[in-house]
Amino acid sequence: MIKKELTPVHLSKVTIDGPFWAPRIKINRERTIPYEYKIFKETGRIDSLKSGWKPGTDFEPRYFGYGGIYSWIEAASYSITIQPDARREALIDGLVKLIAERQQPDGYMPGSHKDVEPEKRWTSLRDHSALFGGLLEAAVAHFQATGKRTLLEVACRFVDYVDTVVGSEPGKKRGYPGHEGIELALIKLYKVTGERRYANLSKFFVDERGQQPHYYDLEARERGEEPAPFWAACYYDREAKATGRGEDLQPFWEAPNLGIGAYFWAPVRTVPYEIPYEYNQSHKPVREQDRAVGHAVRATYLYSAMADVAAEFGDEELRAACDRLWNNLTLKQMYITGGIGPSKLNEGFTQDYDLPNETAYAETCAAIGLVFWAHRMLQFECDGRYADVMERVLYNGALSGVSLDGEKFNYVNPLASLGNHHRQEWFDCACCPPNIMRLIVSLGNYVYSQSETDAIVHLYVGGTASLRVAGQTVGLRMDTRYPWDGKAVITVEPETPASFGLKLRIPAWCTEFSLKVNEMETESLKPQRGYLRIEREWKDGDRVELNISIPINLASAHPKVRDDVGCVAIQRGPLIYCIEQVDNNVLPYRIVLPQDAKLTESFEPELLDGVVMVRGDALVEDDASWDGKLYRAGKQELRPFKVSAIPYYAWDNREAGEMRVWIRTDS
Repeated sequence: MIKKELTPVHLSKVTIDGPFWAPRIKINRERTIPYEYKIFKETGRIDSLKSGWKPGTDFEPRYFGYGGIYSWIEAASYSITIQPDARREALIDGLVKLIAERQQPDGYMPGSHKDVEPEKRWTSLRDHSALFGGLLEAAVAHFQATGKRTLLEVACRFVDYVDTVVGSEPGKKRGYPGHEGIELALIKLYKVTGERRYANLSKFFVDERGQQPHYYDLEARERGEEPAPFWAACYYDREAKATGRGEDLQPFWEAPNLGIGAYFWAPVRTVPYEIPYEYNQSHKPVREQDRAVGHAVRATYLYSAMADVAAEFGDEELRAACDRLWNNLTLKQMYITGGIGPSKLNEGFTQDYDLPNETAYAETCAAIGLVFWAHRMLQFECDGRYADVMERVLYNGALSGVSLDGEKFNYVNPLASLGNHHRQEWFDCACCPPNIMRLIVSLGNYVYSQSETDAIVHLYVGGTASLRVAGQTVGLRMDTRYPWDGKAVITVEPETPASFGLKLRIPAWCTEFSLKVNEMETESLKPQRGYLRIEREWKDGDRVELNISIPINLASAHPKVRDDVGCVAIQRGPLIYCIEQVDNNVLPYRIVLPQDAKLTESFEPELLDGVVMVRGDALVEDDASWDGKLYRAGKQELRPFKVSAIPYYAWDNREAGEMRVWIRTDS
């Protein structure tokens, strides 16, 4: 029977003060969290929680409309865990009070069904997100931060009610959510409350998904409809609700007042092709799945829950499915930034190696979901391949989702831009801003793990941690400027001298490193599955110095990634770089970077809140001699050019202009 080897160290036991992440957490706490609360207030989302809200007012909650508020409570709770704040706690309490008042007597926690369509409760689990996990995650975070039980009890009453409606017992609905999320949240709720029924319900949702006869077909027939994949809609009828006619069709992207992805909730009038149940990963039972398909956020939330359930129930078959899906997603369907899901149409996956750059969707929420999944897989076994992906996403595909000032956001994260893509102040479908907010403030959850025999460092982040190892509390103090510098000094502080292992991750991109323990060189250790393990009797004040070489590399993509053939990407340590027009005075697509280009680096403290910029000798196509010609025989004329590149996460924080990650090369 499988079990997780490791236990994550909770952020309440971790402080972060390093020069890279601490300023971002500070901006998140001081600007992003207040900003998002203000948006929720101004747009009517908070007022819609009040019992007096009526349809037709400024904000009409969608079926998932309170998800952002739940995420805000979760993020704000993490924030006061790290740094107590009475005013912020009062704001949380005010929201908790409204949520508790909105809960129905039977425990049901509505989206819009209470006020708009109360008769549709439980009629469409596929589409209406009645089983939303955000409430549960907020409740757990709030309870852990404050010890207050009000929201936790709301969550428990809701799940207790769900458990009377959904399940495998006779008379219950054998349904599961169209948008996964409650499955992993149920495991969190179980671990806090000890109520085993919650874990069993999560397992039911995972096990039942994709079973035949297909539940979504059954519920469609119960509604008097013919079963058909809902997400085949390609057009939006702007008058359908008012007139019921299938006239005056227009493309969904031109529909008024609709945010990204709104066409999935629009009335179907024209179906030029169908997208089957791969969209929500219900096309087959999860244990039979071997490719990441469909909506990328839903997929990663499901896969995270599969890992949780596999660990909790010792399910080797489910763990094997996780491994297959992991290998497919990370080896054939992941961008170099850690972004996933290339297609706007389904906000998700297409075919293996289909990774276009300019049209990349790579939703911020999907990248965050991949962090969740990688972190869970990492706890099964201390294998660096999971931590490498987690780190790649954190520093690139997720962090690019928020501006440096903390008040503008990316829903999608392309790897090339004509200069017309910019972060937005908000979105109608506002899932990504709250999601990146809660990820950044909870970074402490991802840095360390512990076991009976080992203290494990996954990420190099300056700060402190308190772990339980070898039967006692062990403090760790880490000092580092990573990712700008590869030196990390770790001071070990056990309560009493004790023998245990200290594991330090050596990233896959690192080819050279050195290690000292109390100033003595250690040469015999070699990484095992991406980690060095130092076992000794540790005494208070023992000092470990790890120096990881952080070279500048030119990365290439697999030859089957057609969009990147003949191109290279600049990588320095965990950071992927891009070239922006503002730094180069030419359009980036004209730049050619030779494979043997000499590249240099320099830390620029005044640029983009402080970054290492990479510069080098490149070439650029010369158009001076074309004299109005559109085509001509012969090779392109190239002239020398000095190229400058910045970390991808920081792009589009200055003046508008073109951007590219993948740069043409000469061989």
